[in-house]
Amino acid sequence: MTAAGTDGAATGGAGTWGFMLREQETVALAAALGAAGRPTVLVAGEAGVGKSRLTEHVLDRYLASGGRGRRCVASSALQEVPFGALVGLIPAHHMAAVAAGTQQLSVFAMVLEDVLAGGATDDKPFVVLIDDLHHLDDPSCGLLVQLTANAPVQLV
Repeated sequence: MTAAGTDGAATGGAGTWGFMLREQETVALAAALGAAGRPTVLVAGEAGVGKSRLTEHVLDRYLASGGRGRRCVASSALQEVPFGALVGLIPAHHMAAVAAGTQQLSVFAMVLEDVLAGGATDDKPFVVLIDDLHHLDDPSCGLLVQLTANAPVQLV
């Protein structure tokens, strides 16, 4: 089976067939990524309706078009771990410092440096996809607030 892509071309394969009936949502979400002003995008719905798969699909397309970003997963198991859900945003060479209890502002500086070094711009922001946002720990929330206020970062 094939599904129409946002550019009007047919795309196929097992990874896209499930979006045949979700084209309207796919187009709307894809249009929001990189939009002027970097709006925060909240995808809401009942459990099991495909929010995670939809957002992953659109993020994959954004990355394939030259954008940068990461998917982070929050969970109740990580709520007591500072920055636990955002471990994918922390550069590997800084992980030991974070594990040792580095202050929140230092972690922010580490992540900000990595985002900016990767070439994020207002026209092509670094997209952070947070799955299960309601499970984020407080330090992660603070880090995301600072990133969106001080860098070309967009939250989904």
